[in-house]
Amino acid sequence: MLMKNMINIELTEQDAQQFRDFQQHYDLFTVLNNSGVFDIRNGTALLNFDSTGTLSDIDCNFKLYKRGKSVLVGLHVV
Repeated sequence: MLMKNMINIELTEQDAQQFRDFQQHYDLFTVLNNSGVFDIRNGTALLNFDSTGTLSDIDCNFKLYKRGKSVLVGLHVV
């Protein structure tokens, strides 16, 4: 049986709660991260959830041009 090395860390109660919250929503965070939501610039993302609270799709809206501003949108298809 392979033993994993354990690392002990100390957290404030607030940091510990934030870590628990992150772990509770880890799957959603992974989907958002992999879909590029955190890389959106000059745009918005609309998250749609079904009746059970599961993310069903993400709609994005990008600003392609704004007078006086140089706007470049990089899109990637997954």
